[in-house]
Amino acid sequence: MNDGKAIVDKVRQVGVGNGYLETPHQVDCSCGETFTMVQFETSCPSCDMTYGVTPCSSHDPSSIKAAGIKY
Repeated sequence: MNDGKAIVDKVRQVGVGNGYLETPHQVDCSCGETFTMVQFETSCPSCDMTYGVTPCSSHDPSSIKAAGIKY
């Protein structure tokens, strides 16, 4: 999955959006903020951009995709 909205929809659908990653990742948001992503679905604390990653891809930070602000 390369589309952030599809990823976030998927983790919500299977009920793991609020689940915790085995390894938290640093995310450089498009707004310039850097934050630690600890759940499969996480929003930037500065601009509310929603990011998601599927459980099977959560080991790879390049699999984290933006879904949209307040998505």
